[in-house]
Amino acid sequence: MKKNIVIHFLALISLALPLLEAKASDVDWVHGGRHGWVLEVYDENSAKESLPDCLKMLPKDELSHKHFVKVHYKNIKKHVEVFAEVPSSMELGKGDEVEVFPEKCSEGKLSHITKLLEHAHPHELNSTTH
Repeated sequence: MKKNIVIHFLALISLALPLLEAKASDVDWVHGGRHGWVLEVYDENSAKESLPDCLKMLPKDELSHKHFVKVHYKNIKKHVEVFAEVPSSMELGKGDEVEVFPEKCSEGKLSHITKLLEHAHPHELNSTTH
């Protein structure tokens, strides 16, 4: 019985690996890209207190014309959170997977999102931005 469970588990992993590798290969690791997940969406309706310092410094009209997100990615053994502007051609929501090029908000620099890797499942989306 245990042997069958192990065999089925290994079969499932072997089927899933190509999908994971395909998504991972879409990230430009060589030039500093990271595979990240959208944690929070910020726009003109976001409470000022909820904004990170680098977004609080932006003029109010910039917040009303642009959208920003908090993204987390894993860097070796720790999770890192960064803040990025959403390209105008992209619509993102919580849980979406993206390619992000990290910068430091504490230095007044916003990270760059270059592509959407995968939308989150509909039941995971609470808010979206465009």
